[in-house]
Amino acid sequence: MSDRQPLLNTCSKSSIGDNDYDDNNRLCHNSDVNLSLSLATSMPSFREKVMNTVHWLFRRHHPDDPFWWGPEFNYEFEDKNLNIKPAVKFITDVVKYWIREFHLDGIRFDAAKQMDNYDILRHLDSIGRSMRPCQPFFSQAEYVPEKEDLCKEYGGPVDACWSSSFHETLRCFLAFKKDEADKYENMANLKYIFSSKTFVNYLSSHDNERLLHDIGRKDSDAFIKMKTAIILLFTSVGIPMIRQGEELGEDGELGNKHVEKSCFPMPWNLLEKKFNVHLLNTFKDLIKLRHINKSLQEDPINFFHEDDQNKILAYSRGMNLVVITHLYKIAKTKYIIGNFPQNGIWIDYITNEKVYVDDVNNLTLDLLQFESRLFIKQI
Repeated sequence: MSDRQPLLNTCSKSSIGDNDYDDNNRLCHNSDVNLSLSLATSMPSFREKVMNTVHWLFRRHHPDDPFWWGPEFNYEFEDKNLNIKPAVKFITDVVKYWIREFHLDGIRFDAAKQMDNYDILRHLDSIGRSMRPCQPFFSQAEYVPEKEDLCKEYGGPVDACWSSSFHETLRCFLAFKKDEADKYENMANLKYIFSSKTFVNYLSSHDNERLLHDIGRKDSDAFIKMKTAIILLFTSVGIPMIRQGEELGEDGELGNKHVEKSCFPMPWNLLEKKFNVHLLNTFKDLIKLRHINKSLQEDPINFFHEDDQNKILAYSRGMNLVVITHLYKIAKTKYIIGNFPQNGIWIDYITNEKVYVDDVNNLTLDLLQFESRLFIKQI
């Protein structure tokens, strides 16, 4: 995905020029990597200069919304003299330009909640597909908190919606962030974020601190937590997203000053440390599994063990893949997980350890604090 907001809607940011961007896209397509444009369709990028001159902008669409970044497009306004809706015409031309010039494969609609207009999302999704008729096209929207009815499966305008709840839930469990613990830190919410297939799941995004930063250290306990997060990200039903640098173990503070104007180069020097190499290899292993394991691509999720007191949840994807996650600060010994999909020998995908599920489909195992295990049935 290319998270690249145009500076003036049809003009690149100064940090990377059109030629560089075009070359990058060509290299990505040659490697079978699809690219999406992150586009702020709720407000214009040139808003400071036109606030008092363009009549087809809202000054304040939702006065009570604390998340406001300036005047917003009024997609309902129609110019009776020209018989057009200027905002719709303008943003349609913007989408056509970017997809035509850079051969993009999708759009991410930024701040869709502030747009508050499903019709324009549906229109732009249709425009994007018409520009790439013989290619897959993927539309997604950022809406905080996420809404299922934004997605086409539920009659909405786009293919998928970003899941802020996935990030916030794991943040509460693994980084002890108690500001919203009552809302997110429960088993029902875990099952909700793991099972929604129309959501884009992420550990962190450009709008929040990295999970490793919130955990606060880089030691063996932190690695166990990050391994748990990675396993859950790639074995959940939704679409996994990795923020640039997360796979390398970047944990620098994002802060809140001029973030949109900052450049964050890849911190390759982090791979000089064993912690970061192990983290990268874990990402690689789970990405590979997601690509080759049909159950992770096609099969629904089945929660077959739930222990709210000890914060232990077990689920299967198909009959041959099981995840056991333990999201509590006290380790468990000789803990019994019942109702396994099959008895016999299972193999830990990360460590290659073999475990035995008995004839009544019980597995007895030890679980470290905040540890997750991913088992594949030995055929």
